[in-house]
Amino acid sequence: MSGTTQETNSTATAELQLLYTTTVGPEQIDALGHMNVRFYGVHALAGARVLHERLGLPGSAGEGNATHTTFIDLYTRHYFEQLEGAPLEVWGGVLEISETEIRMYYELRNPVLENFGATFVFTAQLQDGATHSATPLTPEIIDAAQAAAIDWPEHGQPRSIDLNSTPKDLTLDDVQGLNIQNRDERLIEDRHCDSTGVYNINSFQDLIWGSEGISDEEDWLRTLGNGDRMGFATMESRCSLVKLPSAGTRVQSFRATIDMTKKVQHEIFWVFDLDTGDLICTASFVDVAFNISTRKAIEIPDFEVKRIMEHYHPELG
Repeated sequence: MSGTTQETNSTATAELQLLYTTTVGPEQIDALGHMNVRFYGVHALAGARVLHERLGLPGSAGEGNATHTTFIDLYTRHYFEQLEGAPLEVWGGVLEISETEIRMYYELRNPVLENFGATFVFTAQLQDGATHSATPLTPEIIDAAQAAAIDWPEHGQPRSIDLNSTPKDLTLDDVQGLNIQNRDERLIEDRHCDSTGVYNINSFQDLIWGSEGISDEEDWLRTLGNGDRMGFATMESRCSLVKLPSAGTRVQSFRATIDMTKKVQHEIFWVFDLDTGDLICTASFVDVAFNISTRKAIEIPDFEVKRIMEHYHPELG
């Protein structure tokens, strides 16, 4: 959080607010047989916008406001997989307030199974509508945010990703000179953007992965020696946005694994504007090897370890 942080947690008395309800549809199910990580974020963002409205924050840049609200940091911690037909609720409240930003906490709950799909910590920034520079929150917004302040639940705090630090600051020349994996260059098209021509934040993970949807995910599944299929399921993720690209921007994503245990890998992504060399965002993912047949975590197979080691850079953590 930039700017001066208000003391919210020491006097936090508010309860989490119910913000949004939905149901997992068949279009949200991926090759692992459960709701894809993209949709956890979509549902949380829908709930976050409701909380923004309740706090008096203006809408997005596309709504013609003198100031607008922009997400600049998105953290997710996954708990239980959610299957087709599952009812879901998004609950949330305020964690911290600075001069220009509000850090908020959300929970995606399954009220039938009484478990968590995921918890989230999103930071929203108030920006000038013309220059997109950070602008101070109004006293009314600060008062509303303080009234919605909650204590940060222990179960919703990060395990492996530090929210007070960011991945190593690399330039485009840096990543192009390293032995790290890159995804194909791609062009941001109008269909990827909102009405203002800026990339749609709902698809922030596709900005990193460079994919068009969940239909192509068979490509990253592997077959084990006993015939079972496996992939990597995300346990935690964080995306720190510097500036969302506009239609016509050429982007490329680069990744490296910075840590690996018997069952888990921690990977970092850097996404750049290829024409200007500017960093668009960084992202961290903590993924567990997952057997689709048994629906359990497994040790990373030797053939996957070999692949991961090709772009293993613990010094970049």
